[in-house]
Amino acid sequence: MSTSAATAPPPIALGEDRARELAEMFHLMGEPNRLRLVLACLEAPMAAGELARRLGLSASLASHHLRLLRAGRLLKAQRRGKQVFYQAADDHVRAVMRDMVSHVLEPEDQVLGAAVAKPGRPSLRRRGGCCSAYWPSTLPCSPSRA
Repeated sequence: MSTSAATAPPPIALGEDRARELAEMFHLMGEPNRLRLVLACLEAPMAAGELARRLGLSASLASHHLRLLRAGRLLKAQRRGKQVFYQAADDHVRAVMRDMVSHVLEPEDQVLGAAVAKPGRPSLRRRGGCCSAYWPSTLPCSPSRA
């Protein structure tokens, strides 16, 4: 047995309910405005109106997204007088978001290896439509996204 196999952590196993809950959290962050709202709340609490202004969103749209993010346990809210301040729910959310931002900012060849990252290779950036915009048509789209 190799040394790396002996020290590798055990695989993560989630029951169906927890896997669904985790998938829903990622789904919530799959909408760019919600993702930007979470990122804006990582370091310090921010007022809902200030978040809307900074991100160029209407107050009602920002409020809608913030409600969903709070229900999904990604953000927490605290009322101070007439204003509601939002911040990341906990250090787990902060760590995941920071790690994913760092991952996105890495050069593609560093992540995939120089042999895989070739000019003309399709990007994983969404071009509209369902998940077929990301993956080959041989992979089925989930029924909820079809």
